[in-house]
Amino acid sequence: MIDESLRHAVLSRITPTDAEVRHQQRVIARIIEALQSRAEEIGQTYVKIEPQGSTGIKQTQLRGDADIDLFVGLSSHVLEDIIGLDTGTRKKALWQILNSLVDTWFIPAMQRIKAKQIKKTYTDHPYLSCVVDGVDIDLVSYIHMSAEQLQAHGPITAVDRTVHHSKYVVDHLTEQKRENVRILKSFVKACYAYGDTCAIGRNGLTGYALEIIVIRSHDLEHAFRNLFTLHQTPHDPLERPLSKLQAIPTFRNDFAFVIDPTDTNRNVAASLDARSFRWTALKIEELSHAIKAHDEEHAMNLLLERPIPTDPPPPELAPHLMAFEFVSDGSYHYTVIRDKLYHVGHRLVKEMERESTGEVRFGKVLFELYFEGNVFALGVYVSHPTISPDYERRGPALKHIDAVARFKLRNPHHFERDGHVWTVKRRKWTTALEMAMHLLNKVSIKGVHRTTESGQVSKRILNVMAYCIVPLEILHR
Repeated sequence: MIDESLRHAVLSRITPTDAEVRHQQRVIARIIEALQSRAEEIGQTYVKIEPQGSTGIKQTQLRGDADIDLFVGLSSHVLEDIIGLDTGTRKKALWQILNSLVDTWFIPAMQRIKAKQIKKTYTDHPYLSCVVDGVDIDLVSYIHMSAEQLQAHGPITAVDRTVHHSKYVVDHLTEQKRENVRILKSFVKACYAYGDTCAIGRNGLTGYALEIIVIRSHDLEHAFRNLFTLHQTPHDPLERPLSKLQAIPTFRNDFAFVIDPTDTNRNVAASLDARSFRWTALKIEELSHAIKAHDEEHAMNLLLERPIPTDPPPPELAPHLMAFEFVSDGSYHYTVIRDKLYHVGHRLVKEMERESTGEVRFGKVLFELYFEGNVFALGVYVSHPTISPDYERRGPALKHIDAVARFKLRNPHHFERDGHVWTVKRRKWTTALEMAMHLLNKVSIKGVHRTTESGQVSKRILNVMAYCIVPLEILHR
């Protein structure tokens, strides 16, 4: 699918430079030394401190991906006093233990090496974010468990599996497959469909899922083919058929299956959004056609990530598109804000597509969310941006005499047509923008406010809607 010339050209653009990797390694060594020194001062024990993720021991990162996840492994002995507690109490006690580690260990260690933007962050449990020598760092604690313990009992914290993921990848990647991972990652990022920050759908494919796909593929062409058929062909070390996986209660609503080889009760692709996958599959077809046509320039464009454009959308689509911008104060993790704004988007669709009585209102409504840092933009497409002030509401069939009588009583201005009784209703809103603004004015999300400004993020979501979501959902449905 990709010849050696194209492969070399892509890898020369996406492979981290030696200087970049050396800088990351120096930063990692500096942080580990600071953590070890602070641990000695306060008598804090630990099992290991090791960089995980693509920039860690796996080394599957792309050029410019400078963020580092440094994992601090704690012995399960830290749980001896709380293991017998009920689930809720145990979770709260564990949270307090890990929160204290951030305060007494991580923060002082990072202050000592003059890290910048030191900030405690919360997901399933507290961790620390900071910047050291220009590199974004996350310091994350986890409970160190053997592979056998993990398979038998499951994780204690949400990140306990991560070190096993890294070891599996390191053990199974050849240098050529590591290059294949980078190419596949670059392609999915170029589709704006990567991870939990993707612009196409709620969640895209994670790096670990792509690494598993590459490991289970003979070569790069096979990896692309496996990605293209992912919704039909599961990747499972136990080789269970699709029907059997779909019958498992915890997997029942999953769109695609990439089963974790370190924990076969877990689907790594459980969060994959169908829209993200469909767009990626469409771009794989486009890449295949470009390569067959020997159009290397177009193929390169499909394989290399570029910023989402900020140009105005096409004039014919502009009246159908809206963008609403929100700013987070940073008190909640971005995934929490993302999920709440997705709920808002689904409500807009439900309310705006049809009248409360079921008649068509603004027609087809689509939305998508995109964010950069603390700025989130909700993009909305409506098929009919302006509608008439009145609409005809159909009542019961004339043969239902009692129902017709009640309908006529409630609607004095009625008429009969096509075997039904009808009436004319007055609309509250005649423009989609007006109704959307009304609905959004009622939205209240802690730590978030809607701004009337329209910045770069709003411009980008309008481009995503115009060139990705609308073509995918309307032209290629």
